[in-house]
Amino acid sequence: MKKGILLVLATISIAIAANAQKYGHADAQSMLTELPDYKLAEDSLKKFAAQLEAEMESQIKMYQQRVADFEKAKAAGLFSPEIEQSRIQELQEKQQRMQEYQVNAQNMIQQRESDLLEPMIKRVKDAIEKVARDNKYNYIFDPNVLLFSAGGDDIGPLVKKELGVQ
Repeated sequence: MKKGILLVLATISIAIAANAQKYGHADAQSMLTELPDYKLAEDSLKKFAAQLEAEMESQIKMYQQRVADFEKAKAAGLFSPEIEQSRIQELQEKQQRMQEYQVNAQNMIQQRESDLLEPMIKRVKDAIEKVARDNKYNYIFDPNVLLFSAGGDDIGPLVKKELGVQ
């Protein structure tokens, strides 16, 4: 009999504890984009990408000019077979370097983006964690990756207040 009563009490206390958990959600991406630093980072990244693109365009123009000059000289019969082969090899190497530059430029843009956004992402994450702790939330979900939600509190306004964003 005592075991039965203890079992019922344990079941009731588990049910009460399960119902006592608080769930919330916050759109971390939208909060990130609302930070004043985000616009500055975005502008800086665009400027950096534009510089790399301008450099690439300059290299392409020089390469195209070299190819045109080579074709003219070849058509005029100015090259011996050895020199022609040498020039073709130079043009192929230049093309390969341009392709490597393009890959490196993409990597540099991704690295710069990571460097610029990482501190802001940490700020948003820390603010969400602080609001969750201060308001005794057990779980906070991001609605952008949530497959189903039957409620919960939107803690976005509290996090924005913590971040100092209107």
